[in-house]
Amino acid sequence: MTRGEIVEEARSWIGTRWVHQACLKNVAADCVGLIRGVYERITGQAVKVVIDYPATWHLFKAEERLYNEVKNYLAEIPVEEARPGDVLLFGFGKGPAHHAGILATSHTFIHSWADVGKVSETRLDEFWTKNIRAAFRYPGVLD
Repeated sequence: MTRGEIVEEARSWIGTRWVHQACLKNVAADCVGLIRGVYERITGQAVKVVIDYPATWHLFKAEERLYNEVKNYLAEIPVEEARPGDVLLFGFGKGPAHHAGILATSHTFIHSWADVGKVSETRLDEFWTKNIRAAFRYPGVLD
């Protein structure tokens, strides 16, 4: 799978309605559902996730739940090495990383965001950049 194919697949989810714990293109997905759906499409392998994670777990838990789960499937890379097709994890405030998106260009990323209510491509501005906590690469990515 090339970086372009990953970005193309992620873009095909744009407009999918945000629903907590969902992962069905053109129907509903949260940020984890988007990352998972793209993974399943490019690898052909299903992702096992705990489906009972509350939407607000990051507000009362300090554990790096999202980070630790993503490490089971993707290879961590230095944030400064992230390129289109790579996954970014975001955290806000002092809590753990609790949001994810796929880098689309050097200036945009694709994510499913409750505040917007759907999967969208968003400018990677100063707000988002300062909140990047980690970066990961899908397995078998071809440059």
